[in-house]
Amino acid sequence: TILITMHYSSIFIEKLLNYYDNQSLFEVILVDSTKDAINFKIPDFVNHLKVPNDTVFSEKMHQAISAVRTKYVVWNADDDFYSFDAIVSGINFLNDNTDYNSFYGQTIIYDGKFSIYTTKSYSINQTNPTQRLKYGFKNYDNRLNSVMRSSDALNFYELYCSNFKTPSFTFEFANAFYFLKKGKVKYSSTPFIFRRRVENSAGNVEFNYLKFWTENKYLKEKNSFIKLLAHKEKVRENLIA
Repeated sequence: TILITMHYSSIFIEKLLNYYDNQSLFEVILVDSTKDAINFKIPDFVNHLKVPNDTVFSEKMHQAISAVRTKYVVWNADDDFYSFDAIVSGINFLNDNTDYNSFYGQTIIYDGKFSIYTTKSYSINQTNPTQRLKYGFKNYDNRLNSVMRSSDALNFYELYCSNFKTPSFTFEFANAFYFLKKGKVKYSSTPFIFRRRVENSAGNVEFNYLKFWTENKYLKEKNSFIKLLAHKEKVRENLIA
């Protein structure tokens, strides 16, 4: 299932839905929390879920993934175009390798010129969960855009939303470390995402992981994240070694 979230406007969504039209490989879910009316017809192949405008992103993802009926899911930001072949490769890889829980590849970025975001190659023994987590803190990379098993994604958001009620971007970090704890991650050298960065697009909003840990202005969010990791025993068991 391709899971698309729409936050502020429908400016990018029409092109993205047209991209997924006339294909039968994937189901498509559009989670819509915009205030404005959509000025085009949502195609019949799209499962359009309308949620309140003030729904925080983590809860929106929770509701959306609860509607997924396929074994695998990919979250698609409004300015990303996924390679169909790469998604299929990810599904096949995860089918054949049950000790891996996510599959990711290279991101090709266009913001007036083309650049390539190269995914990290894990040079560690991935069979050791502690080593995976330690490596993740030193070489952070988010897992939100990965091909992942729907059951794992649902378990994460159920855990997160039941323990963390306030709006925060820490869910991205929690998601990354949850999946590092759960199993191995696969980074492919093949193009996976084609992303266009323009004003108001999701990919144009960047957050630096190191700034999160070092700048005092993020102290509240940092403390919330640490609380999520360690406050309750079930969270500690599931999110850290």
